[in-house]
Amino acid sequence: MAASTPSTTLAPRPTMLRAQEAAKTLEQALKRFRGELTVADAAAKSGLALRDAETGLHELVARYQGHLAATSEGQLVFQFPNGLVKPKSNTPRWLRKLGRAAVGVGRFVVRAWVSIVVIAYAVAFGALMIAMAAKDDGRDGLGDAVEVVFRVVFEALFWTFHPFSPFYRPYEPSWLGQSRRQRRLPKVPFYERVNRFVFGPPPPPEPTAVEVQQGLADEIRRCEGRVGVGDVMRVTGMNRGEADAALSRLLLDYDGEIEVSEDGALIYVFKSLRQTALVEQSPGRQMQPFWRRKAEMLPVTGNPAGSNLLVGAVNGFNLACSGYAVANDLTVERLLWEFNQAMERSAYAPVEVAPPTGTPLLLGWVPFLFSGVLFALPALRSLGRRRQRRRLEAENGRRAVAARVFEQPRAVYGEDELAKLWQAGAGRAPTPQELLASVRSLGGEFDLHEDRPAFRFAELARERKALALARKQANETERSPGDLVFSSDR
Repeated sequence: MAASTPSTTLAPRPTMLRAQEAAKTLEQALKRFRGELTVADAAAKSGLALRDAETGLHELVARYQGHLAATSEGQLVFQFPNGLVKPKSNTPRWLRKLGRAAVGVGRFVVRAWVSIVVIAYAVAFGALMIAMAAKDDGRDGLGDAVEVVFRVVFEALFWTFHPFSPFYRPYEPSWLGQSRRQRRLPKVPFYERVNRFVFGPPPPPEPTAVEVQQGLADEIRRCEGRVGVGDVMRVTGMNRGEADAALSRLLLDYDGEIEVSEDGALIYVFKSLRQTALVEQSPGRQMQPFWRRKAEMLPVTGNPAGSNLLVGAVNGFNLACSGYAVANDLTVERLLWEFNQAMERSAYAPVEVAPPTGTPLLLGWVPFLFSGVLFALPALRSLGRRRQRRRLEAENGRRAVAARVFEQPRAVYGEDELAKLWQAGAGRAPTPQELLASVRSLGGEFDLHEDRPAFRFAELARERKALALARKQANETERSPGDLVFSSDR
């Protein structure tokens, strides 16, 4: 009986893997990889089909900020110079969510408790001062004074100060010196101004990821379905690596493809995104270039001087009173003992009993540390403003350079020319490192042109030339979804 010949069968493959599934397989196969590879390289290393390997590579470029290049034969080369390692600036999603949750909880605690704790301690310390001053007036006078003062404190806190009260006054008092015209303008709630005093003003709203993608999709349609890395950089302000990653994501989301021009420029084509059923085909809304928006430094608090003076005065009063309590060991037991002594004291037979001792917490260390933190936070923000200002100046210098590079495109720019533009935007002269970083973020490189320092933007120049030709040759029939052959209302 002849021995049967062993057979080997290939594992069945689905017709098309999802991008996330293909990327997961490639991650396992390219754990320690660093460098360049083609789609065929990735398919050979992972065992994926060519179409799945290409889809997975685009997903990895978007995830790890890789780069795309093209050969003279029109082949795509995927570059991962640092391997499959996420940039240090990209905080893990769970940590970002945790940070946002912590900030939200912190702001809620301040909103709900600063107005209570700060005002409550201020009124309580004031009540204690009144009671201590009146303790020599006799038992009835002292008891009535304490009862009335604390009843007023409780009623004021419940009905006025906390942000959940239906009758609380949310705005600043009119006696802070604002004019009648200013008081007619929309006002910020008072507890929000306390919040700004502690945490600083809220940053200006940034477009969400969905809004950015909506804008890019509209820009793609406006540009005849043909865009390049420079187009994404122009409207979003991303650096070249981030723009590469964003386009790789758009390729997956909008069924795009990459074409390579004769001189090696990459053109991202989105024919499916051009289709429209609208009768009037508008050219689309053009996104404003990012350099039209200047990066501005936020104030320390964002409050008028009157608000800061009011919050600072109340908090300073609490700090002084709690410091006095700490210095004199004024515990709650000691305070009650003082009141009892005042009520039981006789002019002819003074009571001599040692006062209780202990660590003052409720009236001492707790409000003392709390008030100190409220002063420390804006002080720390003030100390970091110099570094923040230099960072914003560098960003404005980069935007000024970007305006020249994109509005007056050339392949080569002199170093002196870009340095003057950077200085005009930032308000100070750049260091060589700052200028080089700005140029590289826009896709440029340092070079010597006619024996003089210069910066070359060769890739952007090739891309711009290729895109102009591709958009001119774009077929208008791509806009049409086809003739209707069926409708449910017929």
